[in-house]
Amino acid sequence: MKLDLLVYGRGQERLEGYQLFAAPSYWKDEMLMAMSSFNDLWVQGDLSDTEKKAFAIEKNPWGKTYMFVYMNEPYCCALLRCTRVEGDSEGTWLKEARNFDIWSMEGVCCPFKHREKFFAMLPSVILWLEQDNTSLYRRLKDGKIGKTIEIPENLLYNPYTALENAPSDDLLDIFKEENSKNRWIELCNLMNYSSQPFYFLFGPLAKCFAERIGANYGINCVFSTIDDDCVNPPAVDPFSQMQPIKKRDVSKKRKRCDLYVELSEYSNALYRNWSLTSDANDGTGMKSERIPIESTIDLIQLEAEAEAIRDFAVSMNWGINNSENISEKYIFEMEE
Repeated sequence: MKLDLLVYGRGQERLEGYQLFAAPSYWKDEMLMAMSSFNDLWVQGDLSDTEKKAFAIEKNPWGKTYMFVYMNEPYCCALLRCTRVEGDSEGTWLKEARNFDIWSMEGVCCPFKHREKFFAMLPSVILWLEQDNTSLYRRLKDGKIGKTIEIPENLLYNPYTALENAPSDDLLDIFKEENSKNRWIELCNLMNYSSQPFYFLFGPLAKCFAERIGANYGINCVFSTIDDDCVNPPAVDPFSQMQPIKKRDVSKKRKRCDLYVELSEYSNALYRNWSLTSDANDGTGMKSERIPIESTIDLIQLEAEAEAIRDFAVSMNWGINNSENISEKYIFEMEE
């Protein structure tokens, strides 16, 4: 599956301003606006003063912290990060004309209708981003990647087989920290049991970001690669919670119903109706509509109607008494 690149940041020249260096046609202005809270996280500082643990472990924890969201049109699905852009010399950051660091909101995205397939690709996308943590802004600028990418086959991993097929050491060794490996496996396990995609944050600043913007985006899960106290819902197999239908032997109880013709008077007129009445006296039975009659009843007509009802009972597989005795001929047996 080819994935579309999203790179949004400021140009180096004074008059360039913020722009989309890479974006598919379905990335609308509404999606860019929806991501403003995430994109503006760095505006008040790079968090190095407050998140010292993250910066002690990672030189650029921003570039290793990812957020996944999916929203219906005019929005879309995206795995994003906010990060500084590497400078022209090692260990430096790219500057714009006023000598401020350039930040990039970047990642991969897809249309909403492909969300399930995209969601399944996310562990592999994280592996690809972790293998070369250089910003996509820089790689695109240097011509090392295009505006669409395809994850190399050796980095593809199916999270829906996580319990049967553990990831290889080659894949896990892409993560330098043991906690990162464990959180990535936890993500795969939770995806394996999930009936639908869920919003999440993953990385060294995941917990910090969740506290600041988690409510804005309805983040369901937080996979902090530096904290052990972020507890997500346990990975529970939904099939294990289903109650199987209890087996029940077929009932052999039979109920006898007799067919009767009844005469009645209503509003100074005579009527007849047919009824099936149960011998169990439990209210079970059926009754026809009232049929008007004259002062006499044609017995041949009554016999024909009775035969029609009897044929109906046969079509319903009711037990029929085949006796020639007229008094027993219209007795039916029904299984409960």
